[in-house]
Amino acid sequence: MKLIAQHIQRKPVLAFYVICYAISWGLWLPLILSRTDLAELLAAVGVFGGPAVACILVARVSAPAHAAGRPVPFRLAFLGAWIACAAVLIAYRICTMEGSHHAVFVIFAVLALIPAFIIASALAGPSGVRATLSALVRPKGWWGWYLLAVGLPLGIRLASVWLSGRLGWELMSDPGPLGDPLTLAGSALMIFLYTLLCAGGLNEETGWTGFALPRLLARHNALAATIVVWALWMLWHVPLHFAGYFNLSLQVLVGSFFGRFLLTWLFIRSRGALLTALLLHASVNVTSQFVPLTNASLVIDALVALVVIVEGRMWRR
Repeated sequence: MKLIAQHIQRKPVLAFYVICYAISWGLWLPLILSRTDLAELLAAVGVFGGPAVACILVARVSAPAHAAGRPVPFRLAFLGAWIACAAVLIAYRICTMEGSHHAVFVIFAVLALIPAFIIASALAGPSGVRATLSALVRPKGWWGWYLLAVGLPLGIRLASVWLSGRLGWELMSDPGPLGDPLTLAGSALMIFLYTLLCAGGLNEETGWTGFALPRLLARHNALAATIVVWALWMLWHVPLHFAGYFNLSLQVLVGSFFGRFLLTWLFIRSRGALLTALLLHASVNVTSQFVPLTNASLVIDALVALVVIVEGRMWRR
């Protein structure tokens, strides 16, 4: 065990990705072979916890310890986080899917243990883990960065729809009927909270932006660090692509490439506010479900990426 710990301490980023892929890909393999209920449940565990759990494991070994004591007991933090996460997951299931059996609610309550563990680790875990994830539960920096993270994806997508209309371009996707405003707002809120906790926010960005990015920035410029994070982020999705649960289309690859620069820029400009990455990732996912995709989306995404690269001088250390 000491030898493994020494390797992790020497190469924490490499160790993070190896452990992350081992957790997620190992749990996704049954889904590729057979789409059974058990395989889908294991796949959900791999999605909910892979990057974040890998971050916690590696940070516990590699991050420097601090003398400060735990602010709250871990069990108390875990219980509170689990109640909140279970409520969000069950409410999401009720709002977005009809005719759910009671057993499904029990499964979602059990799955809520994963984001609850991540939040509790950031609040009351070992000091090295709290040092890595402190920005997750203790927002820092100007509040405007958080509003920008939530609102910018919607603004970009609406601008692309307007531009497509002006140019006479056809829409590439149809979100379907919107329904009444109250129902729409409720659905959007539930999907946003679910995505924030389990489908791109807490479960992913805790690892990509919270752990890997700062360590890559310590040795490389922001341009190179962002490209590395994007490439390994997309690679992580490959088994889900083959299982038919994620579409690694050219549109997704290019759009995510441009979007990754915005994530890095917000993280740096907010002086390490990890929560901005969670909010931005969740907002992008939710916006894609309610606003049509157009060819102009990539044009505007590219322009935004170019602006933040130049403004942030990402080619410099």
